[in-house]
Amino acid sequence: MRTPSEQDHRAIVLAEAFVFSNGYTLWPPSIPFEQLTLELWDGTMTQEQVLAYRHNYLEPHAIGFLRDDDGWLIVFKATEAAVSSRQDIFPFSPIGRYVHVNKKFQVSALTHAWADPSDPDMIRLSAQK
Repeated sequence: MRTPSEQDHRAIVLAEAFVFSNGYTLWPPSIPFEQLTLELWDGTMTQEQVLAYRHNYLEPHAIGFLRDDDGWLIVFKATEAAVSSRQDIFPFSPIGRYVHVNKKFQVSALTHAWADPSDPDMIRLSAQK
């Protein structure tokens, strides 16, 4: 098992804070709506719809990460509620999403790619928190 470095841990903490502050967990966003990092389709929804869509969407703690030339893709598992409630939108039962953290330790966004926990390059994190 590969051990995360200090830089990996820093990227993970930033990604977890992003997921929490932007309202993707069971809790409401910890920042004003105007400061949320908007996703591509958020502009087509009302504020209430955006918040409802994000609510309880991702587990609050990362389950793994991938390193790449640009930084990290931190893997978050979708909640069971999110997967079951989105079957009409995403019929292939997505597992989760990535949060991109660049080498300057800046979170850019939740990516539009579905995370694949079976990816052999993913460094898995032990059960935590």
